[in-house]
Amino acid sequence: MTEEDTLQILKMLVERIKDLERQVMESDMTLLKSGFVAHTPRPVASGVANVPDSNTISKMSWSELDELVANMEG
Repeated sequence: MTEEDTLQILKMLVERIKDLERQVMESDMTLLKSGFVAHTPRPVASGVANVPDSNTISKMSWSELDELVANMEG
């Protein structure tokens, strides 16, 4: 394979990528526009009493974190 062949292949790949990007940008993007992707529900630990805040969690040891998660799992 010559250098020109490699260059032609690279040009074709770049054009294909540009075409795919254009198709994505011009498509309806139904899921994104409908909110399924942009506004997904976030999990909340509402059923667990005394959930520590992020400052407390950042100071916990790994064993304490393991115990916390085990308690949250039930």
